Amino acid sequence: MRHYRSTAAGAGTSYRLRITGTAFAGDAYESDNSADVARSITVGGASQHHTFHTPGDQDWVTFYAPLGYIYAIETANLASAVDTVLDLYNSNGALLASNDDYTGFASRVAYTSTTSQQLFVRVRHYNPVAGNPSLSYDIQVMATPTVAADSYENDNTSALATLVVPGTPNAPAQQGHNFNVPGDVDWISFQTVIGNVYTFETVNLESRCDTIITLIAPDGLTILTRDDDSGPGVGSRIVWTASSSSIYFLHVNHYNQSVGGLSTGYGLRVSTEGTAGTADAYEADNTSAAAKDISVNALAQNHTFHVAGDQDWVYFSARQGVEYTITTADLGTRADTVLELYDPTGTVRLSLNDDYSGYASRIVWTIPAPGLYRVRVYDYFSTVGGSNTNYTLRIIGNEGDNYEPDNASTTARSIVVNGISQTHTSHVAGDQDWVAFTANAGSTYTIATSNLASCSDTVLSLYSSDGSFLTYNDDYSGLASRIVWPVSTSGVLYVNVHQFNSGLAAACTAYDLRVTAVSAIPDAYEPDSTRAVALPITVNGSAQPHTFHLAGDQGWIRFNAVSGSTYTIATSDLGSCGDTVLELYNASNTLLAANDDFIGWASRIVWVATDTSTLFARVRHYRSDMAGSCTSYNLAVAGATIAPDAFEPDDTSVTATSFTVNGTAQTHTFHTTSDFDMVSFSAVANTTYTLYTSNLGTNADTVLVLYDSLGTTALASNDDYIGYGSQIVWTAPSTGDYLLLARPYGATGGRVSTNYDLAIRTGAAFAQSLPAPSVSVNLAGDVGLNPASGNQLHLTTVQVQGNLQVGSEFTTLIRATGRAASYKLNAGIKSEQLELVAVEPLDATGQSFDTTQSDSQNLWQVQQDHAVDLAVTQPWSTDQESTLLRLRWRVLAQPDNKLITLPIALTGVDSDGTAWQAGVATVNLPVNSEIKIESISPTLTDYGQPGFLRIRVLGAAGELPKVVLIDVQTSNETQLPDVSYAPDSSDTLIATIPADVKAGTYKLRLGFLDGSSTVSSTEVQLATIHVFLPMLLR
Repeated sequence: MRHYRSTAAGAGTSYRLRITGTAFAGDAYESDNSADVARSITVGGASQHHTFHTPGDQDWVTFYAPLGYIYAIETANLASAVDTVLDLYNSNGALLASNDDYTGFASRVAYTSTTSQQLFVRVRHYNPVAGNPSLSYDIQVMATPTVAADSYENDNTSALATLVVPGTPNAPAQQGHNFNVPGDVDWISFQTVIGNVYTFETVNLESRCDTIITLIAPDGLTILTRDDDSGPGVGSRIVWTASSSSIYFLHVNHYNQSVGGLSTGYGLRVSTEGTAGTADAYEADNTSAAAKDISVNALAQNHTFHVAGDQDWVYFSARQGVEYTITTADLGTRADTVLELYDPTGTVRLSLNDDYSGYASRIVWTIPAPGLYRVRVYDYFSTVGGSNTNYTLRIIGNEGDNYEPDNASTTARSIVVNGISQTHTSHVAGDQDWVAFTANAGSTYTIATSNLASCSDTVLSLYSSDGSFLTYNDDYSGLASRIVWPVSTSGVLYVNVHQFNSGLAAACTAYDLRVTAVSAIPDAYEPDSTRAVALPITVNGSAQPHTFHLAGDQGWIRFNAVSGSTYTIATSDLGSCGDTVLELYNASNTLLAANDDFIGWASRIVWVATDTSTLFARVRHYRSDMAGSCTSYNLAVAGATIAPDAFEPDDTSVTATSFTVNGTAQTHTFHTTSDFDMVSFSAVANTTYTLYTSNLGTNADTVLVLYDSLGTTALASNDDYIGYGSQIVWTAPSTGDYLLLARPYGATGGRVSTNYDLAIRTGAAFAQSLPAPSVSVNLAGDVGLNPASGNQLHLTTVQVQGNLQVGSEFTTLIRATGRAASYKLNAGIKSEQLELVAVEPLDATGQSFDTTQSDSQNLWQVQQDHAVDLAVTQPWSTDQESTLLRLRWRVLAQPDNKLITLPIALTGVDSDGTAWQAGVATVNLPVNSEIKIESISPTLTDYGQPGFLRIRVLGAAGELPKVVLIDVQTSNETQLPDVSYAPDSSDTLIATIPADVKAGTYKLRLGFLDGSSTVSSTEVQLATIHVFLPMLLR
């Protein structure tokens, strides 16, 4: 209450206040508005009638809940405009469950008590301001004894459905379920065959059970048909013909969703029958006398039980003392094989097996005497025959190849160089095969495995005559292996071959081994291995074909250069194992430039001659041990003279050309390696400007630096913002003139096509994102393997996360889908550019392998030798694109073309050893060459005494910069006199702050030899020291 006039007060301002209203009577249980005054309600008793008689009214009830029951609290008989909300609490006031609308606006909470306890229920209106004696409802609490969940839980959604293999009408697949809690739903999934008839039925229902079954399409959502009581009593039954071959779903729920617990059990049966079948190619083979021949260690035979009661007999030639494995596999949906092994008479049964894996069968038997042994196969159900009864039959014997014993270097078998291949097998687990050959100096030898059988995966190792390890190779082409080795000293070499999976021992491990040699044939330009014998090459002439014919071979050339001209020296058309490194020298043998990988493994140097003289180029292989015809390459030199642009001379602040903001872009050219282009422009305080280069020529790579009007203080800089173009977005601190410098990155100036456009615009509308790494993926690329098909594991994409800058780390996420028993990944890298920091294989759910398991070290292994070779022996299966593994890398050096190419190949392997090409990817990683201050610590330090700053800088490549403090208030600069890199670090600087630096707020500027600089966004505060002294009073 207030007076109309705010100045009125005192005598004559008194008044009386009275409040009148109508009281609404509550229900019979009021007052019950809190847990402290909750009214008791009888479990299983009559319902209580309540009202929300006033706005905000709450009704609390309480009951004792013994362990072992499911409690259902429900509201019912709601009056018009009533909308209840139920909240269930324990005696400590903790909320256990809540429900708003279960049926209409009524509420229901079902709760299984885990201990005997007092429970409290709050009932409130959904609308907190609703209140009137007419807003009535009933509440009731019921209890049902709990029952243990069936063995198939949790199966309440299509994603959690249990896979069922349908049985036959005589022997249907069966499951026992119950509705252990109200609302329980049981889901199954099953594979169909088009045209087959399927029967689903619930049987043996307990007293409180009443089922409804629903058939769902492969999308897990669309209802195809539903049944309630077509089975016996209140059981359900659906008979349905499959319209396609796919995975379908079926779910079972109770007719009354509020029923659950005791006596809700039921049985679920699933069966199928198909159409008549066609006799297989081996019929008639129904008796021992009619048995057909099957070869040991050959491809499997395809059989069917084409009519009910069909039997298939085979015989095979067996050796004494050899263990043979007889297996059925790839069973049709209606097949259930039984295997029997008989002696050569076909009358004495030696062994029998029904279900070894699923419904397939296997017999392992060591033959006591040589002879023709017989095998009988039939279906477990004599009434089954026709479609979908197919299976494969195979016999494997560990008989060993023709070169055994050859398990050690002392028993190595001789192999003829350039002769025919030897065929070997790993006939026992851990088997190794050794061969030896005499190698002649000057020749290059290729040792290779080929024609690998379905589960073969070879590893090659090469040793010298004294047993010293020389080199190895795992996967060169698919799962086959190859070593190319140049020999400088004649002698005997030893080769070891073993399976990558040492546990494999079967005919499917077979492989061919061959050794070939190529004598050292010098190219047409030899001798050219030293600078003294460097041969001339014609500038702008034809490319010269060269080869590294011996290990350590080098190729030297020379050409006459004219001052001011630009020369491009490049290798191209590299052989299959070519990888060149190019170096340029002057007449005094001073190294001028070098390049390893410009495009792929080829090399390129672009050089602007500073004088007229003879230049020398050396070409060598990246690996000094490589030689032979596969190392071939072409070498060429091209030259041209670059004319200055129309704005020259403009290299300094004195000769800078004037630029009109928002005017036409200027077209410039870096006509020499040291060419700088500088413009001046006028800026208005607090206005944002975008300064950028665009329309770059094919060899242009710009760096922009913004200076004050004197050209002495760098305000901002940028190297690569979009591709090799540059961009600075900057807000002018004050009105005046400023200078903008454009320079070539490194020694990229002086080349053909180094033109670019320079523009200055107001606003920041030209800002764009940095280009993302590009990834190309395909399933081909390995002539040794078939590409992935169907649901086989295959690569989908490679994602790149992190900062691609020298000294930083980034992560590649290898994404895939499909299934494989194991897989391999090979990534080709240059060790001076990239370092593999961490490997993290993931399961199909995205979780890392449990490294606490005792066998975790066997789940995966990685090797590095000019490539990352990773093998994961853990199965992987998913129908959705998921991350297969994470690889974390560190960028070690800035590549010459600012691009790192990372080739990745993925190989999938099945449980039987069958391998396929799961995909190859080329990941192009643009490395940010801009220098960046990543962190500064501490950001608060005491003024008046020496202090230290730790500055982490990216992209400096170990260069020691000048470190300058910039006062944020005055812009005054103070260079720090003592700066060095931290021990064993190339990216963390330690800078000393002298004691005489004034207190204040500073930013840091780092200056580098090429004139570039970078300013920190982080501020450092030098604070005044406050000293407090106690005062003693007398």
